[in-house]
Amino acid sequence: MKIGIIIHSMTGHTFNVAEELSQKLMDKGHKVELKKVVPVEEEPKNPKNVQLKEIPPVEPYELVVFGAPVHGMAVSPAMRLYLEQLPDLGDKMVAIFVTQSFPFPFMGGSRSVGQMKKICESKGADVYETGVINWSRKTRQAKIENMIDRFCDFSDRPLKAPAGK
Repeated sequence: MKIGIIIHSMTGHTFNVAEELSQKLMDKGHKVELKKVVPVEEEPKNPKNVQLKEIPPVEPYELVVFGAPVHGMAVSPAMRLYLEQLPDLGDKMVAIFVTQSFPFPFMGGSRSVGQMKKICESKGADVYETGVINWSRKTRQAKIENMIDRFCDFSDRPLKAPAGK
């Protein structure tokens, strides 16, 4: 399966998780590309003014994994803008994860996943798996490994039939 892992990473935490996921998926025989959403300015004075320098396409992939940091108890403005600009995702399998510094998912992580999921579903995608990685927890690596295992199991599922077939 051709898989795109498309992330926005501010501190490198999201990127580190994406690299681990990418390696595990490649070990399972998948063709994986890791791409970054890159804003013109990482932290603009007004988050509503974010502009993107790099906008990775989703078209080449059967499965797309979106990853982003939690920023101000919400998904990062760069990832939100990226997702909002995407074309229809109806033929894509989608998984989502976020990283956050707070210790519990209810401190922004769950909300961020919900925001990303809502945008993807509004574009026709079925979101099959989600994950929240709490960076400040001692159990962080175990949580990362658990999420990666779930995402890898998900990647082995057969592709859904296109709408109307």
